[in-house]
Amino acid sequence: MKSVKKEVSFRRKLMTAVLSVTLPLIALLLFSNLYSTQAFNRKIADSNMRTMDYRAGRMEEHDATALYIRPA
Repeated sequence: MKSVKKEVSFRRKLMTAVLSVTLPLIALLLFSNLYSTQAFNRKIADSNMRTMDYRAGRMEEHDATALYIRPA
């Protein structure tokens, strides 16, 4: 039996080359997008927590000063 080598077409080679470049880039884009979304959400949550701590502190200061003020 004679082995027959099948010729790979130029179109097939081109599609393989294009896909081998674009698929990893798409995966990298997805990973980067998910990571940056998570990082952004963490920063927003931290900012909100600092704001709440600040406002709670201001309320406590206001309550503390209100206790020591005698009505006239």
